[in-house]
Amino acid sequence: MRVDLVVFDIAGTTVYDGDAVHRCLAAAVLAGGAAPSRDAVNRVMGMPKPMAIAALLEAHRGAPPDAADVDRLYSEFERMMIDYYRTSPHVRETDGATEVLRWLRAQGVVVALDTGFAHAITDVIVDRFGWDGDVIDLAVSTDQVPRGRPHPDMVERAMAQFGITDRSRVAKVGDTPADLAEGTAARCGFVIGVTSGSHTREELAACPHTHLIGSLRELPALLDDRVVERAPGDVSEPLLFTPGPLTTSRAVKHAMLRDLGSRDGEFIRLVARLRSRLLAVCGSSAAETFEAVLLQGSGTYAVEAMIGTFVPSFGRLLVVDNGAYGARMGEIARVLGIDMQVLSLPPSDPIDVAAVAKALADDGRFTHVAAVHCETTTGVLNPIARIGAEAHDAGCTMLADAMSSFGAVAIDLARDPIDALAASSNKCLEGVPGCGFVIARRPLLEHGAGRSLALDLAAQWRGFERDGQFRFTPPTHVLLALDRALDELDHEGGVAGRARRYRSNRDHVLAGMRGLGFTEVVAPEHQSDVITAFHCPSDSAFVFDDFYRRLRDRNVVIYPGKLAAVDSFRIGTIGRLYPEDLDALVDAVREVLEAMGVTIDRADALRAS
Repeated sequence: MRVDLVVFDIAGTTVYDGDAVHRCLAAAVLAGGAAPSRDAVNRVMGMPKPMAIAALLEAHRGAPPDAADVDRLYSEFERMMIDYYRTSPHVRETDGATEVLRWLRAQGVVVALDTGFAHAITDVIVDRFGWDGDVIDLAVSTDQVPRGRPHPDMVERAMAQFGITDRSRVAKVGDTPADLAEGTAARCGFVIGVTSGSHTREELAACPHTHLIGSLRELPALLDDRVVERAPGDVSEPLLFTPGPLTTSRAVKHAMLRDLGSRDGEFIRLVARLRSRLLAVCGSSAAETFEAVLLQGSGTYAVEAMIGTFVPSFGRLLVVDNGAYGARMGEIARVLGIDMQVLSLPPSDPIDVAAVAKALADDGRFTHVAAVHCETTTGVLNPIARIGAEAHDAGCTMLADAMSSFGAVAIDLARDPIDALAASSNKCLEGVPGCGFVIARRPLLEHGAGRSLALDLAAQWRGFERDGQFRFTPPTHVLLALDRALDELDHEGGVAGRARRYRSNRDHVLAGMRGLGFTEVVAPEHQSDVITAFHCPSDSAFVFDDFYRRLRDRNVVIYPGKLAAVDSFRIGTIGRLYPEDLDALVDAVREVLEAMGVTIDRADALRAS
């Protein structure tokens, strides 16, 4: 285990009380003449309750209250809370609380509770849930230490009682800023905010912390060093060197191990948070002119919804195709009955911007342009901003398929001439498949009209704006995983940090594969860091299906080629992969080639390139 002691808050963290602390605090100070707002009460949550009452009274009166007045109101608060915790049917443990507490103790970890309550209230709660003895080791109340939160005294008392001196192996878990401040003051190695309690993720994110979780069930993945992420280079389990689905972290997988109601308030808040976080990835925000619209299904669903909603019946679409996914957009437009033209360009080269400009100039009827940012067919990176500039110069709306670039290639919608882009929960965001999304200028959504009931982005957006809900059954587990994946993106340093790792992955696979004699389909200056297509050896002993199977037997999963005119295969460098993993892949390729008796003719490979 990575910890020796975990100190949990009670109300909002391990115990759900139906907002009783808010109500009882408000009722207590009302007897003193104050009527604080919910936000005002929220700001003192987690503090010792006499201090919280004094702060609320002072804010109302403009002067510190008498100690006797505070004592009188606190006594009434304590009476109400004790009665509520003893008798209310609405009091219950939070999701998985007892299970997680027992699991920690079974691993030899000391489990403590600390709280802004006095011990008279704490004892009632512990007794009601039967936690004393075999579930927790200690409960520390604010009246048992010289100073309550945000000071470190309660955490330090638990440390002292069990002889724990290494603060880096102590975790503080709570749902309020006061909890996070307490853990920070105690210099805990883990200061973990729980976003399903009294404060939102955004409120807790503004406080010092090491991790934010949506449920206590996520703790084992964080704290158990036996289930931390596999070591880079470890291929004891299958690794996906593909463009998606791809290898995900264990924490992302673990985030899906709970159920969430699609009409539940927590899920509605999750959806709103994801929409905001996706905008932030591309340099935008809800306060500006873009909106993020989530959609059930794969990335292709999002692309079809984008084209079908934003190209009106009178519109004409120019599809720029330099690979299978550009061609797919053309097929989508054809099936939808959209007036369109496909500009087909070589798949091994970036889109020729001059060719786009000429096509637009030759036919002044175009209203929309669609192109792929990173064409996964070969890994070529297209100059999407320059294409968008030509589209705008011609008076056209620019639609981008950013499926394989979003999260790893910088996109700034405040700067780049892109009106809408489609991407998905997997790929460079490193979530799991099952949710696409479109980020679009708000006027497009306001005036858009879908050609399909389920893939109507405008209707989906209006639904989110109205009640925060999906119109049809949402992929709840996929969205929980995406939220955790976005945490990991933030921890890695955002798009720039992730891009550095992917670039290092690509450098390693290029060096290794070139060392074996392979050559790439795309020239290095045009290659993205997402996926690389390699020419197949010309040796007749090389049969791709056999090559693939032998690599798969070594837990290395690659991707076949997608170019009809070029015999190739592809190796992805995205997902939860590291340079050491690409080195392991190269070693596996070397072993397989030797086992197959394949010799790579370098001169032939160079001619093929």
